[in-house]
Amino acid sequence: MNEQHKELVVKNLRRIWDVRKKEMSITQVEAAKKLNWTQGALSQYLNAITEMSPQTIIKIANFLDVSPQEIDPCINDALPNIESRTVEYEICNGSYKRVSDQQVFWDTKIEDFCVRACEDIYVGIDGGLGQPWQMLKGMLFVCIDVAKKSYVPRMSTNMLYYLVIQKGKNEFEIFSEKRLPPADKVEKCFLITDLAMY
Repeated sequence: MNEQHKELVVKNLRRIWDVRKKEMSITQVEAAKKLNWTQGALSQYLNAITEMSPQTIIKIANFLDVSPQEIDPCINDALPNIESRTVEYEICNGSYKRVSDQQVFWDTKIEDFCVRACEDIYVGIDGGLGQPWQMLKGMLFVCIDVAKKSYVPRMSTNMLYYLVIQKGKNEFEIFSEKRLPPADKVEKCFLITDLAMY
């Protein structure tokens, strides 16, 4: 971080801190304790004595409930996992359509893509057995096409959910792993790896 950039980051942090400490009714000592830092460490960041790493900026931004870019407008350049991913489908008027060349920033793996809601809708769960799930306009499902990937990432304790289009239908439904329709009845099956709102 060059000196000019460092000055900008500290200036932004000071401005945000001065506003948020009043709104949050919090002192440096209390804030440092909640951040698991000493008051001296927080003071050194606020007074440009210690340079902030991207991780530090993100931690402070999360604590102050602001975007990290408000503190460091160039922070995306320092985050290697931020990549551009294609929105391959949109859910509109209860049905889906293929889209292309629309990009979002997301911490994703190379095979991930997104399905976006272009309006507020309800998506059916487990073929009508579950309560429909509300998807708000702009919400993204980060997905992996299971037909193109043999290995499905998972933790031993989590339930997998899939975004599915059954043959003869034109709308996505969400199915839990236990209620997934047989492969011969499925046109498209995407493992949901994450959700985001843009």
